[in-house]
Amino acid sequence: MSLQPTDLKFLFQNVMIMKNTWLTVCSKWWHPSLSVDFKYRVTKVEFSGKIYETVEKIHQHSQERRIPFLFGIKAYLIGFDDKDKTSREVHDALKDTMPLLGVDEVITKRILKPMDKIFIQGDDFPLKPYYFDNMGHILVIVGRPISAVSQDKRWNPEYLKCNRFSVMTVNELLEFLLKFEPHHYGLSGKEDETTFKKWQPFN
Repeated sequence: MSLQPTDLKFLFQNVMIMKNTWLTVCSKWWHPSLSVDFKYRVTKVEFSGKIYETVEKIHQHSQERRIPFLFGIKAYLIGFDDKDKTSREVHDALKDTMPLLGVDEVITKRILKPMDKIFIQGDDFPLKPYYFDNMGHILVIVGRPISAVSQDKRWNPEYLKCNRFSVMTVNELLEFLLKFEPHHYGLSGKEDETTFKKWQPFN
């Protein structure tokens, strides 16, 4: 199965994704059985020339009602073009998908300011994201290359310098989600050089 950004939400909706051959084969059965259905479920997807065999892992995570993958993170969407159909569809798909991943706020219009309450309560507030000790609590998703987004009034160069922010293009976000690999010393039992000790000030 080849994945497009607009398909992303289906991976995190706690539904079993079936191959397109399933309907053809299923139509021949009088009483379809789940055990047979399982043979036709999608177990891997292709994105940007790479195969990711994590579909079952993602589905199991949702089905077992574990803490969502991006719990403790806010998403900040910037650099999408409302006048471009493809850009608008990707923006809307990401906006719909983020809550499924546990994101508690999707920011699409507001400008982040250093004096916002979340940034002035100390270098240990808020808590680190549940599954990540090497990732900011604000995920900045850009709809265009950084060189173009940097002209946007909602852009701040600090997003690339302050560890409170993790900046990703849409493709980088999809690759990150498809890998589905937590990184937190609380889960692995050990820290490494990428672990954040405290939040940096946002200026």
